[in-house]
Amino acid sequence: MNKTARIEKIAQDYLHIENLRTRNSDRLDFHDIGVGSLSDALHVAFDAGYNTAILEQRTQKATGDGINAFWSTIASHFREIKTGDFPPDLTFEMETQLTNMVKIWVDINGECHP
Repeated sequence: MNKTARIEKIAQDYLHIENLRTRNSDRLDFHDIGVGSLSDALHVAFDAGYNTAILEQRTQKATGDGINAFWSTIASHFREIKTGDFPPDLTFEMETQLTNMVKIWVDINGECHP
């Protein structure tokens, strides 16, 4: 679920607001909201953001550990090579692609919690 969909779901579930599009009508664009409902919605939104940040940290750590394991395996097959140089632009591209692959793998294989 993307960010906009998550926010709209919180608005629907906790604030009973159908959608968050401006419709240029006071009746549709303004809502009376109890502080309890607002507090619940803000807590859910905060927790979602926190969990996303934790998942991002886990993704970055997994990617870094995976890259290290990859290069360690490559080096073990080419023991005669004594340096580990690799072009910076390709290093960045590799990290970016692997991070995206980890995110896709997590999305496909289930919900993650910190």
